[in-house]
Amino acid sequence: MPFDEMTITLDDVACLLHIPIRGDFYTPSSFTEEEAATLAADLLGVNVQYAARETRKQRGVYFSQQWLFDNYIRQCSVKNYDCAARSYLLLLVGCTICTDNSFTRVDAKYLPMFSVLSTCGRFAWGAIALCWIHEYFPTLGRRAESGLDCDIPGASLPRARRWRAALPFDLVSMYSGYLRGCMVVRYLPERCIRQFGYVQYIPPPPTSAPAIDVIDSDWIGYDIAVDRIVQSTRPATYAAEAAADYLPWYYMISHPIVCRPVDGPHGAQPVP
Repeated sequence: MPFDEMTITLDDVACLLHIPIRGDFYTPSSFTEEEAATLAADLLGVNVQYAARETRKQRGVYFSQQWLFDNYIRQCSVKNYDCAARSYLLLLVGCTICTDNSFTRVDAKYLPMFSVLSTCGRFAWGAIALCWIHEYFPTLGRRAESGLDCDIPGASLPRARRWRAALPFDLVSMYSGYLRGCMVVRYLPERCIRQFGYVQYIPPPPTSAPAIDVIDSDWIGYDIAVDRIVQSTRPATYAAEAAADYLPWYYMISHPIVCRPVDGPHGAQPVP
């Protein structure tokens, strides 16, 4: 991840959203308004002109949530259940894990995921959700860039709480490399290995993003990456345990990135 010490992991996504984190990556394709209308005609059971009016109304390759809901009702009424299911699933994804920042529209780029309903469960929905977070919140966790001050009393920002749902841990959460979704993002659990119960050590510098086929190959062989990042550490015996050389490295390398300039070289005072 582009920030250190603590981050949102695939395990967090699985526990909080209860969506699968294993599966195939999906990177949406770009469409023109005309192509989006044609796709809607093929998969949602509407005519091209009707769908084209909607994309023109939304000024882009989008459908409104209300339009999708109305189409879901319409397709159910004529017993066209495949098209009804696609309308419902696109609406569900578009107003939850892949919501548009307008809060009223759904991007047509996710519609091809539901072209074959029996295979839409093969995608790594947790990775899609994490990539969405990085697309819409690019400075998440980097207070030096975001300018947010969570130390102000009464600020409407969430405080961290230790919480975990009763779900078995999936080792794929410790995969290290790149995730593919609406964008390609780094996923480097070795930079916050304490979240997984291991002694934190100085992580290696991140590499540049490889080709898409290499990303997919690394994801399939995730266990190789897991072995690599845990061979330099061991299970922690207490919560804040770190290697002897880690904190000096952290204060020199990561701390200036995480902290805001106004906080000074040592960061803000701890929050009670």
